[in-house]
Amino acid sequence: MPLPPPDGDREALHDRRIECVGYRRADGAFDIEGRLTDAKRYAFPNAFRGGLAPGEALHDMAIRMTVSADYEILAIQVAADAGPYADCADATARYADLVGARIAPGFTALTQRRVGGICGCTHVSELLNRMTTVAFQTIAPLRPTGQPPTRRLVNSCYAYREGGGVAATTWPSAAADGRR
Repeated sequence: MPLPPPDGDREALHDRRIECVGYRRADGAFDIEGRLTDAKRYAFPNAFRGGLAPGEALHDMAIRMTVSADYEILAIQVAADAGPYADCADATARYADLVGARIAPGFTALTQRRVGGICGCTHVSELLNRMTTVAFQTIAPLRPTGQPPTRRLVNSCYAYREGGGVAATTWPSAAADGRR
């Protein structure tokens, strides 16, 4: 069901676009690519870049993350084609510190430790977190037949709630023995 119409007149001021795509590679690994762009719909000054025109990217960040079938990060490349400050692109090299990490519970905390705060870029890290879901959506359906989604998904959302039909059907042994 779509959103109801907005109340009254309004003016669009800011556009954020996040696009992520998962690819299967010929070597059996997976590339997860993402791009985040921000643009204003009006001209505004920027002390580091001069004025920005309407629609000109304030942020344009991209990531290509190569992941194994077991969700290990094999390689990662990051580009910052546009940022509000000259230093923004300097943070991209730090994301190589994630090679060898596994996308699993605790991954967000791990990225915060390795590339959070002054070690990384807020916008690149935000995009990376979105890409982890795309990695699961890309890889999970291709895992061996008969292997249900991991039980850690129980109670992760309304549909997977304990006692709900999806959880009972997908993880009957978890319901029977109390494990999650």
